[in-house]
Amino acid sequence: MSPSCLCCLLLLALAVLGEEEDGQSRDGSHSVEQCRKSALSLGTNVQLVPPQDYYLPNTGVSVRCPGGYKPSRDRITCKAEQNKSVWDVTAPILCVAQCAKPTAPGIESVSNQKDYYNRGEEVTVTCETGYQSVSRPITCKWNGTHSNWNVSAPCIEQCAKPTAQGVNSSSLKKHFYDVGESVTVTCARGYQSVSRAPGYQSVSGAITCETNGGRPNWNVSVPCIAFQVNVRRVTPTSISLQWECQPGPCRSYWSISVSYWPKGQKEKVIHTVTEGATVRGLEPHTEYIITIYGYRQGKWTELERRTIRTEESAPGKPDFTQDPSINNNTLKWRLLETHGVLTGYQLNISAHREYDITFSETESHWLGPNVTEFNMELKYGTNYTVTLRGFTVSGPGEPAVWAHETSIGEPPEPINKWIGVANQAAFFLLHSVPSQHGPISSYEIIIAQGWNGNLSQICTSYTSTLYNSSQVPTLYTAMLLPAENVTGSMNVTLGDGRNDGTFYNAPLRSDQNYTLYVRVTSTWKEVNKSSCTRFGPFLIEEKWPLPVPALIGGLAGGGALLLLVALLAFCGLVRSAKCRSPFGKSNGIPMSNRNERGRKKRDIPVDDLLEVVKRFRNEELLVTGGSDEENSSLLLVGRPKEYKELPSGPLYPCAAASSEQNRTKNRYKKVIPYDNSRVILRSDPSGSGYINASYIDGYRHPKFFIATQGPLPETVAHFWNMVWQENSSVIVMLTGLEEQNKVKCERYWPEETQTYGDIRVSVQSSTQTGALVTRSLALQKVGGTAQRTVEHLHYLQWPDHGVPNKPSGLLQLVEQMNECKLPGSGPVIVHCSAGIGRTGTLLALDILLKRARAEGKVNVYECTLQMRRKRLNMVQTQGQYVFLYDVLLETLVCGATSLPIGGVQSHVCKMAALDPVTKTSGFTKEFQAVEKLTELYKICSYREAQKPENHCKNLDSDIIPGDHCRPILMSVMDQHGAPGYINAVFVNSNSQEDLFIVTQLPNWETLADLWSLVWDYRCTAIVVMHSAQEIRELCPHFWPESGESTYSNFRLRKISSLRDSGFSGATLHLQHKKEPALEVQLWHLDSWPKDKPVPQDPGAIISLIGKVERLQNGESHVLVMCGDGATRSGVFCAGTVICDQIRSDGFLDVSQAVRSLKQRRSQLIPNVAQYSFCYSLAQSYLSSFETYGNFQ
Repeated sequence: MSPSCLCCLLLLALAVLGEEEDGQSRDGSHSVEQCRKSALSLGTNVQLVPPQDYYLPNTGVSVRCPGGYKPSRDRITCKAEQNKSVWDVTAPILCVAQCAKPTAPGIESVSNQKDYYNRGEEVTVTCETGYQSVSRPITCKWNGTHSNWNVSAPCIEQCAKPTAQGVNSSSLKKHFYDVGESVTVTCARGYQSVSRAPGYQSVSGAITCETNGGRPNWNVSVPCIAFQVNVRRVTPTSISLQWECQPGPCRSYWSISVSYWPKGQKEKVIHTVTEGATVRGLEPHTEYIITIYGYRQGKWTELERRTIRTEESAPGKPDFTQDPSINNNTLKWRLLETHGVLTGYQLNISAHREYDITFSETESHWLGPNVTEFNMELKYGTNYTVTLRGFTVSGPGEPAVWAHETSIGEPPEPINKWIGVANQAAFFLLHSVPSQHGPISSYEIIIAQGWNGNLSQICTSYTSTLYNSSQVPTLYTAMLLPAENVTGSMNVTLGDGRNDGTFYNAPLRSDQNYTLYVRVTSTWKEVNKSSCTRFGPFLIEEKWPLPVPALIGGLAGGGALLLLVALLAFCGLVRSAKCRSPFGKSNGIPMSNRNERGRKKRDIPVDDLLEVVKRFRNEELLVTGGSDEENSSLLLVGRPKEYKELPSGPLYPCAAASSEQNRTKNRYKKVIPYDNSRVILRSDPSGSGYINASYIDGYRHPKFFIATQGPLPETVAHFWNMVWQENSSVIVMLTGLEEQNKVKCERYWPEETQTYGDIRVSVQSSTQTGALVTRSLALQKVGGTAQRTVEHLHYLQWPDHGVPNKPSGLLQLVEQMNECKLPGSGPVIVHCSAGIGRTGTLLALDILLKRARAEGKVNVYECTLQMRRKRLNMVQTQGQYVFLYDVLLETLVCGATSLPIGGVQSHVCKMAALDPVTKTSGFTKEFQAVEKLTELYKICSYREAQKPENHCKNLDSDIIPGDHCRPILMSVMDQHGAPGYINAVFVNSNSQEDLFIVTQLPNWETLADLWSLVWDYRCTAIVVMHSAQEIRELCPHFWPESGESTYSNFRLRKISSLRDSGFSGATLHLQHKKEPALEVQLWHLDSWPKDKPVPQDPGAIISLIGKVERLQNGESHVLVMCGDGATRSGVFCAGTVICDQIRSDGFLDVSQAVRSLKQRRSQLIPNVAQYSFCYSLAQSYLSSFETYGNFQ
C-alpha cells in the first residue's frame, strides 16, 4: 500500500476517535480550524494527494499532474497559526508542461534517463552509428504555450562510406561521413573517376556528403566508372574499337570523341561516337596512337590512350632499278611499300624461245628480305619473263613484271674438225649445232684455194660467191644447206660436182691445197649472227683406183671409223626423213621420234640406287663446279642429261583437243591430251565428249590413274561427269585454287551441297592433318537413288613447278591415296593446274615405289618416258625429275618413318627393344639407315671453305660448310674486298627455310666474324649448347659479363641476366657503327655435362625451344652454336623441328627431321644416343602438350 493511502486511513481514524466536527480538529482542550482545499488556487488537472476537502494542520499534501506535466509546487503544507490553519502557499498551483524524453531519429541514448524533463533541464544526447551529433547537451525550453527541447533533431544522418561499383573502399578510413564533408575516392583498377579534370593523372576524385532537403547522399552517385575498351578488329587499313561503361551506358556520363594519328603526324578526330568506332583509311603495319575523350560539364577527359599497330598486308609492287642484259646480268630492284615485315621475295623466271617450242625453262627462287639484286645469267635469243613479288606474313604482294627478249648470239662452232680425202673429193662429218644462241638458219660450205688464215674476216665479211670455172675465185660457196636439212650429223662430200640450182659443188683439182670453212648462221628478226670453223688445209691427190669400201678400209683408224659412222648416220637420217609425217594418223605410232634422243636406260637395282645417285651427283658437281652454263648442252651429265633426253612436246595427234569446239576447255593451250589416251565422256551434252584428261597406266595396272588439269568454271560439270562415269573413289588435288596471284583451279566442291550438271555433290566431312586436307564427298545422280563416296585428298604444300620441302608429307599422301581406293573402283583422278608437272611426279613416285618393292628395281627414265607417251611432258621440270631420284632413295633406304601422334609412345617402346638376332635396337637400325645417306649429302662444293686463307677459321677441317648453304658476311670483308667467310651453315626448320644458322664457337680470329654473322642475319636468339664454365674452357669469352665490349666495328652491351631451369644467359644490345642496336638474347645450356653424350633433361631443351620461338619474327634467324659446330647443335635444331611436327603437322618423323639437318651439315646428330634422345624429347613434349588429348 502506498504512503498516501496510509495517511488517508490515519486521518480517518483520528476523525472518528476525536468525534471531530467538519472543519475542526479536536485535541481535547480546544479545536483548530483545518486547511481547506478550496482555499487553494488550483489549476486545471491539479490533483492533491490524498484528495480531501480539509487537511489537518501540520499536514503535508502532495501535488500531482497528469503525465507530461509538472506541478508548480510538488508539495504543500497546512500550517497551524494560533487557532487557525493556513496553507504555506498563496500563489496558484498549476500543471506546467514538461519536455518528453528525446526520441528524434538517430538518438541512441541520453544522460539522466527519464520520461520527462523540466524546463531548463539539460541532457546529453548520444547518437547512433551513422548519425552525427548537432548539439550536446540539449535544453528543455518553454515557448509560451508548451515546453520543447531547444534542438529538435540533435542527431543528423551521415553518408555511409561510398560502396558504389568500382570504388576502392579499402582506401577510405571511416565508415560514415558528416554532411558537408568531402572525401577523395580512389577508383579500383579498371575504373576511373567520372569527375576528374582533363589531364588529371590520378584515377581519383573528391565527392561531398549533401542533404538537398532529404536524407543525406553523396553528391556523385557513381564516382567511379569502368571504361573498358576492346579492340574488336584490326586489319591492315582499319582499327575497330568497342567500349562499354559499368555501370550503365557510356553516353550517360560523357559525349565521346576519338582521335588517331600515326606517331609524329597530325591528329585526326572522329566526333560524337556512341559505343564504338572504326578508324579507316590507315596504312598497313603502322603504329597509331588512338585516344578516346569524354566531354562532361564543359570539360574534356582523356578516357583511354592506346598505341595499336595495324596488321601487315601484302607488300606493294617492287620497282626494277636495273634491267639485266647479256653483258650485265644483274637485275636490281627496290621495294618502298613493304606494308609489314618483309619475309622475303619470290623471283620467278620463265624463259622460252619463239623459234623453239621445245625450249622452256622456269626457275623459282626464294630470296631473303635484304636481297635487292639477282644475277640472271641471260642466254642469247631468249624471251624472258621475270615476276618479282615481296612477301610478308600476309602473303604475296603485287608482282613486278620484266619482260625482255635478248638478241641472238653467234652460234656454236661445229665440232669434230676431221676431213678425209679420196678420189679427188673430200669428206667430212657435219654436226648440227644447238640453237642455244638463236635459231640456226643455214650451214654454208665455203672452199678456199690454198690457205687463208683470216677466219674472222671470212666469217663476218665474206659474201657468198658462186663458183666460176672460167675464173676460179679464191673463195667460193660450194653448198648452202638450210638448217632443217642438217639434223644430228650428216656426211658431206666436197667436189662431187652437184649443182643445187644456186651453188655449184665443183670438183676439186688434183695436187691442189684447199681449206674448208663452215659458216653457221643464225637469223632471227632481221638479225644475223655467224660463227665459222676451219677444216684443213688438205691436199687433193690423184684419183685412186680403189672403190669406196676399200678406201674406207685403208683409211687410218679413227678417221675411217668416224667416216663410216657418218655415212651410216646419214643413211639413217634420210630414211627417217622419208618416214616422217606431220600429223601421222597412226593411232599410237609416234608423230616423230626426233626428241627421243636417249637410248633405253637400264633398270637400277634398289641395292645399287645409292651408289648410282652418288655417281650422278659427283658428275653433276664436276660440271656445275667448273663449266660454262652456255655450253651446258654439250656438258650435260647425270640426271639433267637423262631429263634432257626425254621427248618433249606432242608425240601423238591431239585433234580433239585442238578442235575449235574444245579449245576453250583447255586451261593451257599447249597442254592437251593425245587422241589415243584421252578420257572420252559418254554423256556429254555438247556431243564432243571432250575433257582435258588422260589415262595413265599404273604399276601392272592399266589405266590406274587419270591425269587431268584443274577444272575451269565451264568444265566443273564435265569433271564430275568423269568422276561418275569412271567410278573413281579417290581424287588427289595438288594445287591451290590460286597461286602467286594466278587462278590455278576452279573450286569444284561445295561448302555443303551443290549440283554440278546432273551430279549432286555433298561434303560429309573434312579434316586436316598437317598439309593434307581430307574431304569425304557423297555423289548422287539427279533423279537417281544410288550414292557413291569419293575421298578428296588436297595436298597444300607443293609449289608450282617446284617440289615439296618435306618428302614425308608426300609419302603419306601416296600411302593414303592407295588406302582410300576402294576395291573394284575406277582410276584415281589426280590433278594439279596443268596436270603434268606435280601430277606426273606423284604418279611416277607411286609407280616407282610399287615396282621397287615388288621387283627390287627402279627406272626413273623409262617410267617418265612411258607416262609422256600417254600425256605430254609428264614430270614437267628438271627439278621434279631430280626430286624423284632423291625421294625414292630416301624412302627405299630409310623406309616409312612417319608416325601418327597417337602411336608415338607405343612405337618408342618397340624401338627400344633389341632385335634377338642382331642385338640392336630400332633406334640403331633407323640411325644406320640415315647414316647411309650421309656420304651422299657430303657431295657438294666446298671451294670457299677450302681456300688457304680460311683454313684458320675452321676448327675442324672435316666440318666445313658447303658453298650452297653457307651464309656470307656482309659487314666484314676478306683481304680481297669480297664478302667475309665464316664456318656456318643454314639449316631448315619444319616450316621455315634457313631459320637456323649453325656455327662453331669462335676463336680469337673469328670473334668479329661471329658478331658480323649475328648482325647481318638479325639473329635475335643465340643458343650455345654448353655451360658458361665449359664455354670459357673452349673459346675466348665472346660477350661481356657486364658493361660493354668491342669486337672490331661491333659494340656489345649487356643489359640483363637471364636464368631458367637448366639454362641461363643474358640480354645483349649489339650495335654496328651508328646504326640502331639489335637486341639479342643469348642462352647457354647448363644441363648437358661435357662428359655425357646427351643432355640430362629433355624438358630443359623443350623450355629453351619455347623461349627462342617467342623471340622470332619474319626476318630473324636463330644462331645455334657448339664447340665444332656440329656435335651438339643438332639436338636443338632437331628438337625444334620435332616439336613443330607434333604441333603443326600432327605426326612425328624423327628420321626426316634428322635427314633435313644432315643435308646441310652431315655431322649433325652424330650418334645413336642423340638420335634416340630425339624420341625421348618427343615423348616429353607430348606429355606436356596441353592438347595432347586431341591426338589420342
